Amino acid sequence: MMHQGGDCCRLGFSYLQQNDIQQAISWYKLALVVEIPETKSPFINRACYTWLPHLQLCLCYSKLNDFHNAKKHNDIAASFVPNNPHVKHNQEFLNSIG
Repeated sequence: MMHQGGDCCRLGFSYLQQNDIQQAISWYKLALVVEIPETKSPFINRACYTWLPHLQLCLCYSKLNDFHNAKKHNDIAASFVPNNPHVKHNQEFLNSIG
């Protein structure tokens, strides 16, 4: 079965909403390894293949009190979208605790 980044992110979000953090992590990690389709279709959300899974992994790991991995994934998200308000908020939070 072929997965797309958007599908993986939607499933990860669904599990996150159910507080099934380990399943959410699995889906967000899968989103990072599926290939971005070559098409120029406006329906391909490139964020779902790049920074968004990392941002969500930061949240997941924070919920598990694994702040080392949370920071690692937020830093990767920041490499794509350094001015994203969620990335900046996470940076402030993670810096305040560690």
